[in-house]
Amino acid sequence: MVAAVPSGDRRGPRHTSTTTSVVHVIRTTATDSTRRLHHAIPPWIAGSAVFHIRIRTEREWACQHSLIAPPSRAQRLLDSVAHYHRRGAWHCHLFLLMPDHTHALLSFPPDRAMSQVIGDWKKWHARNQAVVWQTNYFDHRIRDEAEFQLKAAYIRNNPVAKGLCTRPEDWPWVIDSAVLEAPLGTAAPTPSQ
Repeated sequence: MVAAVPSGDRRGPRHTSTTTSVVHVIRTTATDSTRRLHHAIPPWIAGSAVFHIRIRTEREWACQHSLIAPPSRAQRLLDSVAHYHRRGAWHCHLFLLMPDHTHALLSFPPDRAMSQVIGDWKKWHARNQAVVWQTNYFDHRIRDEAEFQLKAAYIRNNPVAKGLCTRPEDWPWVIDSAVLEAPLGTAAPTPSQ
């Protein structure tokens, strides 16, 4: 039986069933795959806010293709990350490619919507490299330095956790602010320098 929901109630219909005098209420809710997220940055968030962004490819595409194979595709993806960083479309703190998704720590300028910047980047790669992305993406605002360090470690460890390499520093498909902010034509500093 479906219980009536008052007009304007956003929780959706409630399905109820009675079993031995016990009423069970199950609410149907939208999930990330069924709801359209707007990804608007609230006006009270500072322009320097950092976001953890995850962008996935469509499953069907990922069954036959990879973001990191051929290596030329992966390099073009990372080159475009650097291009967006250098022209000020975003500030890239960290960007890592996995076979079927990306992880990034990014900041966005206050005059462009995060969804527009990411959408443009995805469209360019869809058109020029035939990457088929999922329509949406995940974003989470980083609240403080401790959370930033935790997310950066999580992102860097992702290839290790998936069995793609043994140490985070062995993963070649990553770019960070040390590389991006090094003068063009010079080697980025290593952690021991």
